[in-house]
Amino acid sequence: MSNDKQTDYSNLSMFELFCIEVDGRSTSLIDSLLTLEKEPENAIHLEVLMRCAHSIKGASRLVEIASVESIAHVLEDCFVAAQAKKIILDENHIDILLKAVDLIKSITIQSETELAQWEKSHESIISTTIKSINSILKFPKQKKYLANKLSDITSEIPMSTSATPVNKGNSQDRVLRVSSDRLNRIRSEERRVGKECRSRWSPY
Repeated sequence: MSNDKQTDYSNLSMFELFCIEVDGRSTSLIDSLLTLEKEPENAIHLEVLMRCAHSIKGASRLVEIASVESIAHVLEDCFVAAQAKKIILDENHIDILLKAVDLIKSITIQSETELAQWEKSHESIISTTIKSINSILKFPKQKKYLANKLSDITSEIPMSTSATPVNKGNSQDRVLRVSSDRLNRIRSEERRVGKECRSRWSPY
């Protein structure tokens, strides 16, 4: 069997691997958030959400994309708090969190060379998204106001479903064949930062 495809995929940049990772994790985030609208205390989906946010945080730290790391960080905080039953996520909260995921995806569909400029021009949206998620943690009953405020600002975010992939070709095949060594580096970073959020909510 030819190894041409394997060689091609193993030569993907860390940024390209990061985009693949975020795309898959974002899909899982969206699916689980939609489930929580009907089952807000579903422990299985809360665990999926926490792990996905944690993975995105670790991957973005590895490639030094601070905006994604910051959003993923507060998402993880939110899901850990929900796991600890400090908050119960309702439809308005989930609307904010879904918009945050869409923002993450809109960041990662930018080209590597244009990313810094895009982040700079969208600083307000990124900041408001982070503040809104933090407000879920601080003021969980201040729901409709936060959802409406974030909706106004994130109207500028391009829909993630219209995004074109960074690389042409079959994306599923690309994920399966991507360099295990580079993905291991991402996973290693994820594990290294993994205890941070849990420690904040530990009663001990």
